[in-house]
Amino acid sequence: GRRSGRRVRRPSRLTCALSRTPSHLRTPELWPAPSAGPAVARATAVVRRLRTLTVLSRLASAPGNATTTLYRMQAPNRLSGIERGSGAGEVIIGARRWDRDSAHGAWQASSAVPVRQPSVPWPPVIRDAHLVGDATVRGRPVSLVSFMDTSTPAWYTIAVDKANGRPLFMDMIATAHFMHEDYS
Repeated sequence: GRRSGRRVRRPSRLTCALSRTPSHLRTPELWPAPSAGPAVARATAVVRRLRTLTVLSRLASAPGNATTTLYRMQAPNRLSGIERGSGAGEVIIGARRWDRDSAHGAWQASSAVPVRQPSVPWPPVIRDAHLVGDATVRGRPVSLVSFMDTSTPAWYTIAVDKANGRPLFMDMIATAHFMHEDYS
């Protein structure tokens, strides 16, 4: 690419030091990275058209401080999540919600704002969506797409199945918030 009349070379590697621990970041295969807004829009639309979606979500605030939750979504408005280890959980069906704080705890009912399901974790307005490369996930060829949510702020990378547009995984980084989700 060109910037201010000069040729810009593709960096081969970026290194970032967080808490004195260097992290090596992958750079896009093409430079400058091609726009991928349509790929994110397609992935969002594909998920919204699904009848069911299962998400295995790992959320960490720091190394060694993480929880893993299995979410099940069913159209139009059903969501359940059970935390591995503790068994804490939530169930939302329409305008009703049930929560428990452990595997043996009693379910507590309450009202809820209905949630449209299945849904994606990124907001409807994103910025700087770019194709950063290609990969294979669970035997499927995917496009690796990165983008930013400026309202949080958060940075995302999703793997979008090239054949059907479905996201197969998502990584999200925000302040003290590191999440990886696998979709099936």
